Amino acid sequence: HEYVQVHCLPRLDMAAWERIRDGALAWGQERIRPHDEHMASYVSVIILCRSWHQDAAAAVERCRVCKSFWLGLRGWMRLRALALILPSAPWRDTVPPDAACVCNKAARATLLPLARRAFPSHFPQERAS
Repeated sequence: HEYVQVHCLPRLDMAAWERIRDGALAWGQERIRPHDEHMASYVSVIILCRSWHQDAAAAVERCRVCKSFWLGLRGWMRLRALALILPSAPWRDTVPPDAACVCNKAARATLLPLARRAFPSHFPQERAS
């Protein structure tokens, strides 16, 4: 199961990140119903903003939340987090100087590829060797 929240705000700071993280965890835990056949649930948080405080970006990247139910016998829950700065300039074919993206380890294999497909101008093209 996956539960996704998308937040749009002008600036991501530590207070906003902590409020979003704690709210998403509480919101996700209300929806997860562990049972004998439950394996894993993910609570994914996508934050779109115009700018961020470096401490908040580092906190998103360091975020590691994993909770097991009944010592793992009824599965577990993990938090995925990704924050993306939307450019203030109009969309272009080149990477805007103010574009940036951070994510935690749990989101690297899932949310990051989605962000790359959704916002290709934010990510430099990987060159073939």
